[in-house]
Amino acid sequence: MKSLLISIFTLLLILSCSSMNLQDCQTANWESKGYNDASENFSNRFTNYSMECAEFNIKPDQNLYESGFNRGLQDLCTFQNGYLIGLEGNSLPKICPLEKQETFVKGFIEGQRNHDQKIQNDRQNKLMEQSIELKKNSTNNVRSCSYDSDCTLARSCLNYRCEISGKSCNHHSDCLIMGRCERNQCKY
Repeated sequence: MKSLLISIFTLLLILSCSSMNLQDCQTANWESKGYNDASENFSNRFTNYSMECAEFNIKPDQNLYESGFNRGLQDLCTFQNGYLIGLEGNSLPKICPLEKQETFVKGFIEGQRNHDQKIQNDRQNKLMEQSIELKKNSTNNVRSCSYDSDCTLARSCLNYRCEISGKSCNHHSDCLIMGRCERNQCKY
């Protein structure tokens, strides 16, 4: 899904950079162009087309373009499409007509929640892997000690979370792992 969206956005970028030539202006299906701009580009490009075609003394049919554009918005502004946009972590396009906006935004919010939950789950999985690695390293690499203070491990506080434990932190000192010294070996 992600690669499909990347392909679509790449194509849209290419299309948005291209200008219309004489033949494009003469043969354009303005209703179809309006529909595609709404449902794929999220933007009304009629002014751009008008300026490009003015070079050839051709005036695009604004009524057909707007009709297609409005139909494209109706198809774009669904709960499912809002959900997919939110799920990919994209920002909310503010283009939907008022009568469709609420449904589209609800879908977007639901998708955004699932996107955020996936990121949180990925973080938790990474922290768990790091914790397992720490335990494995602490049992394989026995640290010798004389005092409990010899068994303190410093860990980083990144984005207000300890890198290993995942607990909230403000400073690196909040992430210290304290072991105890038993028989001259650190235990965690």
